[in-house]
Amino acid sequence: MAAPVLASPEAVLMPTRREQLIEEASRAKIPVAALDPECKWVPSREQAIIDAFNQIPAGDVERAGAVYRNEDGNYCYSVPVPGTERSFSMKLSKGDYPGKVSFDSIYHTHPQEGHRETGISSENFSAADVQTAKKLGKHSFIRNEHTGEIKHFDPATGAVDRYNGGARGVPITRREALAEAYDKIRKEGETS
Repeated sequence: MAAPVLASPEAVLMPTRREQLIEEASRAKIPVAALDPECKWVPSREQAIIDAFNQIPAGDVERAGAVYRNEDGNYCYSVPVPGTERSFSMKLSKGDYPGKVSFDSIYHTHPQEGHRETGISSENFSAADVQTAKKLGKHSFIRNEHTGEIKHFDPATGAVDRYNGGARGVPITRREALAEAYDKIRKEGETS
């Protein structure tokens, strides 16, 4: 009977490829949103978005990434890349994936509560978020870190809708978004 083979302490401490990509992104001037080697390809964009957001650790900066689509029509997400409190930038890469993929959509978190002095709310897409999605012609998704709510922006129609556990919610009109923001500000004023 052969003696069991034990891994060296160095082998046990080796980071996974995913951890390496996240570490590289955190050090880069413009981080690379490489396809996550641990992502499981799924048949819907919505499920890939939910899976991507579930991989993002809580934090005080925006975390962003991309969703890619392969030749079979399935979707997978990139590793999340760090941004700042109110913005992010990234380069795209299919990473180590051997097949062909195309960039499908953007996802990112909104960690802050919002900024009363600027009127920017972490619950809605910023003007820059909308402009980027329209310029790229790509769907964009945000998750509010305080509420867990996910919203989707469709650049073709300008429509915003909520996601609830991966199922599309009721579309949100601009009037509804403004009413929600007004109600929130009013409630905050009552508690101050």
